[in-house]
Order: sequence, then structure tokens, then C-alpha cells
Amino acid sequence: MKSSPEGVDITGPYIQGRPYRRFIYLSWLSDQGAGPLGMFRRAKIALDTVPQDVLEHARQGGTIAVQVQLTDPKGNPSCATVGPPSVAWQAE
Repeated sequence: MKSSPEGVDITGPYIQGRPYRRFIYLSWLSDQGAGPLGMFRRAKIALDTVPQDVLEHARQGGTIAVQVQLTDPKGNPSCATVGPPSVAWQAE
């Protein structure tokens, strides 16, 4: 995690995107029977929505957890960019 006047840049092996606009993909897979799993949808969990107090906790050696609402209002798997209120960040 790097800080600058632009904000906090979170990095890691599963984190994608441009600096200060990072995200993690949550992929939905479908079992088609005999064969490999296939991705049919994915949600982008935007990391620029992590609250400052949670980031500060992580900077001091803590961890960050997120709860994601897995379905949209119609009951379908969440997709596109997912942010508050569909995600809730926590310091642990």
C-alpha cells in the first residue's frame, strides 16, 4: 500500500487496474457438466471505496475484509462494478 496526494494505492497479486483505481474481480462460474468450469459473469469490487479508517488499520498491520451482496435486486448474480451499499468494508 502506497500513499500519495492522490490517495492510497493498494497492490497485490489479485489486484488489477490503474493506480488509485484498483479493483478485484469476483467471478461467477458455471458447471456445464462434463468439462471445465466456465465464467459467465464477474463483478468488479472497487478498492477506492475502502474507508480511510479501514485503510489506516491495514497500514498498521491489520487486515481488510469485505462483505459483498452476491445478488442484484432481481436475484441475479451481481455484476459490473460493485460498490457501497452492495459492499461493506471492515478492519480485522
